[in-house]
Amino acid sequence: MPPALDQLPQPVRIRIVGFSGSGKSTLGRHLARHFSIAHLEEDSIHFIGPDFHLDDPKLVHQRAAFFTATNYKQGFVMDGFWKSIHPIVMPQVNVIIELDYPFHVNLWRLLKRTFWRCWTKERLWEAGCQETFWRSFVCVWDADNIFGHYFRSFWRAKVTKSDLSKARLREDWLREGWMGPTSDLVDGDQVWRGERLLIRFKHPAELEAWLKR
Repeated sequence: MPPALDQLPQPVRIRIVGFSGSGKSTLGRHLARHFSIAHLEEDSIHFIGPDFHLDDPKLVHQRAAFFTATNYKQGFVMDGFWKSIHPIVMPQVNVIIELDYPFHVNLWRLLKRTFWRCWTKERLWEAGCQETFWRSFVCVWDADNIFGHYFRSFWRAKVTKSDLSKARLREDWLREGWMGPTSDLVDGDQVWRGERLLIRFKHPAELEAWLKR
């Protein structure tokens, strides 16, 4: 059983990872309220415009660095696992929460979320991104389609296990800390050097039980 919320390292710096639809952002908002800390959806600093175009990587890195530099003393929670900002984020976090749910759980949640966003024409983040029925439910095999991305990601990770060396390296990163280079945008005093936790949930019921402790 993982430690209770109030037993996590302080100041808590959390990164929530998992497949699309697993509930990363919902959990991120909950934890941000619980600890009274800042929350960042990593998607929000990567995409721009209604069609989810990827923004300039330099701007993305600057946004990630600004968020962590502003909040590392008080703590923060981020959700996502964008490789482009690993050298900025991974040296600083002390808690990784992985939502490793079954395929059908993620898919059902993703269907409900996407349908609602399309129906309400919700604008996401300051970038104004907007999901549409055509892009989401018709163009499934487009490179940037959310369902196509989910199917491919899950297949690679759970079914084919095509790159076991990368999988083992990722596990080491999550459990033992970032082993790659640290970005020049991160000051030395921002790097976390204390206890580090990996908390993994295999089903939403496990997460709910933990949050109620």
